[in-house]
Amino acid sequence: MIRIDGLVVDSKRRPERSRPHLLSIGTLKIRFGEYIGIAGPNGAGKTQLLLALAGLRRVSDGSIVFEGTDAKEPNIGLVFQSPDDQIVGSTVARDLAFGLENRALPPEEIRTRVASALGRCGLADRAAHPPHRLSEGEKQRLALASALILEPDVLLLDEPTSRLDAAGRALFRREIDRVRSELAPTTAGA
Repeated sequence: MIRIDGLVVDSKRRPERSRPHLLSIGTLKIRFGEYIGIAGPNGAGKTQLLLALAGLRRVSDGSIVFEGTDAKEPNIGLVFQSPDDQIVGSTVARDLAFGLENRALPPEEIRTRVASALGRCGLADRAAHPPHRLSEGEKQRLALASALILEPDVLLLDEPTSRLDAAGRALFRREIDRVRSELAPTTAGA
């Protein structure tokens, strides 16, 4: 379970007293395996909540606790709203391998997972291409594949289909459904 208590996130860009907190949550409990959506107007703090859950945003007050996990820290996959913010590899295949290499997985397992991810996200023919030369939809699929290749316990999606056409959205949703049935991660999308 993910338990959020008294969470407050302030914006660094806003003077402290000129506006209320960017995000304030009393209590929220999310069971592992749940699939939730977070809705609200622009500027409501949806992205900030996802970044706080991923450990990429400091909270001003309160706590986020991942209960019932064997690991000290849960394995979290995050797909940013803009895929360019998370693509780091010189090629599509290198980008997919990046997180696995950082976890010191054996080279054969990395090759197997990368090949599988390339096929699932429809980028097998683009493996040697530089990511910056991909279309927006291809970049978004690469960002999703980069998060999913880590086999996360928790998957956070920040407006993941906003840059996709209808066919791209359908492919994206099928991949999310497949992952949810195979890995059953807790999934939150804004």
